[in-house]
Amino acid sequence: MVEFFGPIINDQSPEYPFNGGQGFKPFAAGLNGSMTTHGAGEEDYKRAQKMELSPRKVQNEGGTIFLLETEKPLFV
Repeated sequence: MVEFFGPIINDQSPEYPFNGGQGFKPFAAGLNGSMTTHGAGEEDYKRAQKMELSPRKVQNEGGTIFLLETEKPLFV
């Protein structure tokens, strides 16, 4: 699988985390090629295992992440 992903930001406030260049830079995107390991690290995985299973909001207002996944090779 090949994944192409990036932020969609509709909050122009300087206080919004993505606008400060934290995590993603504005207008940036990422590409995970096939046979490349990616995902949560071990610390995040163990923390998620211990969390209570209940609905909760995980995304801030003002933006979201898009993800396109394909089995075809993508070249940038």
